[in-house]
Amino acid sequence: MEQSPTLLGLPVEMFQRIAELTSKEELMCLRLVSRDCAAKVLKVYKEVLFSEQKVMLSTTSSIRNAIEVVDHPVFGGVVQKLVLVDDSLPDPSDIDFTSSTETGREESACARLLTATHRAQNSTWKQGESLRLLTLLLRKYSQGAKNSIIHLETISELEIEDGRELWSGNDVGSLEMVLRAVVASKARFGTLSMDKTVVDGICPVKSGRDDSRSQLCTEALRDNFKELDIVIEAYGCSHMHDVKRARHFYSSISHAKLRSVKIVGGPVPEHQPSAQEPAIAALMDQEFKSLEFLEFGRVGLQWHRLVPFLTRQRNLRELRFSDTWVYDTPETYYDVETACGFLSRACDIAKVTEEATVFD
Repeated sequence: MEQSPTLLGLPVEMFQRIAELTSKEELMCLRLVSRDCAAKVLKVYKEVLFSEQKVMLSTTSSIRNAIEVVDHPVFGGVVQKLVLVDDSLPDPSDIDFTSSTETGREESACARLLTATHRAQNSTWKQGESLRLLTLLLRKYSQGAKNSIIHLETISELEIEDGRELWSGNDVGSLEMVLRAVVASKARFGTLSMDKTVVDGICPVKSGRDDSRSQLCTEALRDNFKELDIVIEAYGCSHMHDVKRARHFYSSISHAKLRSVKIVGGPVPEHQPSAQEPAIAALMDQEFKSLEFLEFGRVGLQWHRLVPFLTRQRNLRELRFSDTWVYDTPETYYDVETACGFLSRACDIAKVTEEATVFD
């Protein structure tokens, strides 16, 4: 009688995972498992553990490991979501290392560790190794994934050896490196999405300028993605001629489906939020045919611009205000529940919610 096939042909990682979930007695039965059963187990194993691959952008070993996964003949095609995490450290000169609970020696050790790591990250970026590896990763990923998703995150807190937590600034360099790699890969992806941890986002005023950096941004968003779920930064210069730059940005990405947008900005001043005016004014002129979700963060909006803008977004299903100031509001709608109810009915938006928002 022919001997039944066993699981010996499967990857070592498969056995490691099975060993974690089964007892010693059950493991003895593996040699009796048929090839058909092994294939079913492998299918579940791939979908559970490899459908999402996380990559630390400032850690070259993480990018190399991700390349091995997406290039694997068994697991590569299963990766549907590539999560790119900005793990860059902040500039040590911006950190206050003094603490009432630490000695001067401990403070110096902490500063030296952060400085060395920060220099190493910058060196890798400047040498182009991270960009080269990321480009290779994106190219291989696009070849294997059916519904590709590139998702951007940042690490809001980084913990180093002595337990101190350091805030990691959202360095625009990380976003620029991702966009450069996207363009260099010459691949087309399904969706570009951004996590709520990406607090800065893409600035239309800066990206709308006629220079190489802004062209990179608009080219990547326009030509390399089918759908966009992005964070847009409204805080910038107060010059009104920047409205044209912001309009250019929105026009450039109009070919992609802008499905979800979060608008964020700096602190809203007591009076007219002039620093946000260019990006907000350009936004209020737009019509996004595919927009389904819209959130306004810490920005100022004029009621008489807001209502016509929302009315034009015919597919908008959810609107959220978070720490938003809506000014020049008719007195009838000073109450937030009344205002949200009106916007839902008048603009045909199924769900309108708010948190710490003022209508006046």
